[in-house]
Order: sequence, then C-alpha cells, then structure tokens
Amino acid sequence: MKKYHFSISIVLIYAILMWNLPILKVQPIINQSVPKQLIVESINEEIEPTVQVEEVQTERQNPIIVSRGGSRETHISYYMDLNEKTQLTKEDIDKVLDNTKLEGLSQAYVDAEDNYGINALFLLSLSIHESGWGKSTLAQTKNNLFRFQAYDHNVNKAKYFNIKEECIDYVAKYIKDNYLTSTGRYYNGVTIYAINKLYASDKNWSTKVYDTMNILLERMRG
Repeated sequence: MKKYHFSISIVLIYAILMWNLPILKVQPIINQSVPKQLIVESINEEIEPTVQVEEVQTERQNPIIVSRGGSRETHISYYMDLNEKTQLTKEDIDKVLDNTKLEGLSQAYVDAEDNYGINALFLLSLSIHESGWGKSTLAQTKNNLFRFQAYDHNVNKAKYFNIKEECIDYVAKYIKDNYLTSTGRYYNGVTIYAINKLYASDKNWSTKVYDTMNILLERMRG
C-alpha cells in the first residue's frame, strides 16, 4: 500500500511540474513586453498626421468674403465654402452689371443668396462665364444664362426660361440642392473645385469661374 502512495506522489509532483512549465516559459516573454508609455507614444505618432490633414481641409473651406457694412474684405479663396453668404448688396452688383446685357438683374442674385444660401458672387460669376456677359445665343433666345441643360452633344436641349430672373432663381436652387447639399445627387464637396468634377466636362471650368470672381471683386472695389 505504501508503494502505491509513493507512486501516486511521484505522479502528482510530475503533473504539477508539467502544469507550471508553460508559465515558466511564457514569463520571460511577458517581462520583455513594450512598456505602456512607449505604446501610447507610438499610437500618438500614427494619429498626428491624420489630425493635421483634417485641419488643412477645414482651413481651405473657410472663405474670406465681402461683408456688408463696416470694413470690407475683398479677397476670396479657391477652396471657399460656396454655402457661405457674401452679403453682397444690389448696389455692389450694379457696379459690374450696369451697361451690360445683364443690367437690372442684380437683385435676382441677392435674392438667390438670401433664399437658398448659395454664394452670390459664385452664382454671378458662373452666369457671366457661361453667357458671355449675357451675349450668348441661349441668353438671348431662351433667357438661359447658365447654359443649363445645354449638353455637349446637344446644346439645343437647353432649358427655356420666361425671364432671366426665373433662370437665376431656378439654377441657384438646383445647384444648392444637387451639388452643395450633402444628400444631393451630385454632391462631391462645397468648393468650386469639387463641383467641377461632376458639373462641367471642362476640367478648367472651376479656375475660369474663380478668375471671373476675382475680376468682379476688383471692379466692385473701384
């Protein structure tokens, strides 16, 4: 009977040693693990560049616009948010439209900005660029100042408007709803550059409109 007890004791001691053996092997690896402080620093280094990129994008979307009354800023940004109002007055726009084919339409641009929250300077510049200051055939025959629905393969399908003010109001709402609203069908961002990707086949369209915006601001300042 004592032999059995002795044999069982040996088996139990062996089992305990074998059970603890993995722990002994793993222990050195645990001791060699990276300190928590180093892990935190490593994570911070990876996150930092992403935060910097987001800050740049936000900064680009902050426009410097014309302000009504008091001191006036007359600079704009290519990456300005076109949902930002310029607060241009009818008198401001009159300065550039008087004695042109677009004379008398200033209030329509101001109303479009007030009603839909679309940047009036952008809208004005777009219509001037697309209609050649109101001299285009579509502007003269269809009151269409934006070449709206005048597709490259069939310009004759351009939409007809009863009056030019109707055209300005209609296109302002259309661009706001479809291009400048996050749920819009053609939304790609709120800058001129972003709209260009789906609005016009001309890749330089955005820079041409932006150049027109700068020209108009210079004339308003005079």
